[in-house]
Amino acid sequence: MRERESPEKPNFVMAYLLRLILLLILGWVAYRLVKRIRADDTPTSADEPKKRVEIIPCAKCGVHVPKEEAIMHEGKAYCSTAHLEADKD
Repeated sequence: MRERESPEKPNFVMAYLLRLILLLILGWVAYRLVKRIRADDTPTSADEPKKRVEIIPCAKCGVHVPKEEAIMHEGKAYCSTAHLEADKD
C-alpha cells in the first residue's frame, strides 16, 4: 500500500513561500529607503535659483534671441551679422 502524504507538507511549503514573499517585500522597502536617503544627500539643481534670460527681438526680422547672443549695434539688437549688414544699407 502507498503511504498518504502527511498534511504537514503543504503547510510547510506554504509557510516557506510566505516567508520568501515577506523577505522580498522587506528587501524592496529597504532598497527604496536607502535610495531615497542617498537622493536626499545629493544637491539638486532645484536648490539653485534659475537664471532669467532676457529675450529681445531682432531689429530687422523680429525673431527673439537671448540678449547674450544678440549682436548689438547703435542700441539695436540683431539675430545675425547678415541682418546687421542688411539694416546698415
